[in-house]
Amino acid sequence: MASNLISGIPRLRTAGAAGALVLALTALAAGGWPPAEGPGISAAQPRPPATTSPPTVLSAGSTQQPGSALGPVSLDPDDFVPPVQLGAPFRLSVPGERVTGPPAVENVDGIVVHERLAPFIRTLLAEAEVAGVPLEGGGYRDSAAQRRLRAQNCPDPVYSPASACSPPTAKVGQSLHEYGLAIDFTSGGKLILDRSSAAYRFLEANSGWNGLEVHPQEPWHWSYRP
Repeated sequence: MASNLISGIPRLRTAGAAGALVLALTALAAGGWPPAEGPGISAAQPRPPATTSPPTVLSAGSTQQPGSALGPVSLDPDDFVPPVQLGAPFRLSVPGERVTGPPAVENVDGIVVHERLAPFIRTLLAEAEVAGVPLEGGGYRDSAAQRRLRAQNCPDPVYSPASACSPPTAKVGQSLHEYGLAIDFTSGGKLILDRSSAAYRFLEANSGWNGLEVHPQEPWHWSYRP
């Protein structure tokens, strides 16, 4: 008799495991999972599917406390969506043009300048004529002309800095004259040396709209700074 009981234990264990597996599969099919046994809960009962309540939306500035009765609910997006904060405007940096050959130049009444500068100089000379101010000048010069000026004005045409030359003369490749963007203005055939002269005052008064800037040490030398 005892041997029969002992021999039946493995079968009971097997049956119990099979029963638990059936219960687990049943619970999964129902959307739950059997919780651990506890007071009033049986492992044989599947967990009921969980339910959730939609969140409560309160209007901006509501003083309602948790657990109290809900009042009117505002669905206006402006009441609960924060305004978009825009960052400070930023500026894009644009690299300067790289000139790989002779610039496109134009002769404007004897002053040869870059084609972009030509309309401004044409208007400037016309305004000077109306104002009775004689105005001429020299603009573009190629590298060979700049090299000759260096040989004439500098102790060492190759290595002397511009400040060591008289008058100051930029190294070859570094002068805006070589790009048609600088002009040495004359009035009546003479360099404009006096900042109190009518020609200088005229240039200064018209520098705002044409983009020309005067060299700090050379009243006759104006360059285009777009």
